[in-house]
Amino acid sequence: KNLEAYLRSDQPVIRNEYESLRLNLATVLRSLNKVRQEGHGISVTRPLDALKREMKKYDRDLNLRTNRQIRDQEISVPLTISLMNDSRYAYQVTKNLVRMGRVLFSREERVLAETGRENSLNETEGSETLEVEIKG
Repeated sequence: KNLEAYLRSDQPVIRNEYESLRLNLATVLRSLNKVRQEGHGISVTRPLDALKREMKKYDRDLNLRTNRQIRDQEISVPLTISLMNDSRYAYQVTKNLVRMGRVLFSREERVLAETGRENSLNETEGSETLEVEIKG
């Protein structure tokens, strides 16, 4: 509810911070989708760990910017509290999305690996059977 209201704020500083928050959420969702699409045959751990580091960096940077904005009186304390609460909520949501991605995509990776092993075993068994039939 705050996101929608503050994106239309007449205060450019708060509007920009909420726009940044919105873009960060969209970036996380796009990154998760990219990992899901490209995850076949690669480990999902590395890209998800990188995404987690980016999320932490964004959160740190937002805190630093907000502290500066308060000192420079660019943003009021009540707006800062609202932004910090919304930022914390967004961080928790993105953290849970990455955790979900790790579980789902890793499970998918294991299933694909097991299917590949089964196919490999089936091909090996098939060629052994064929050799036996030809010799016999």
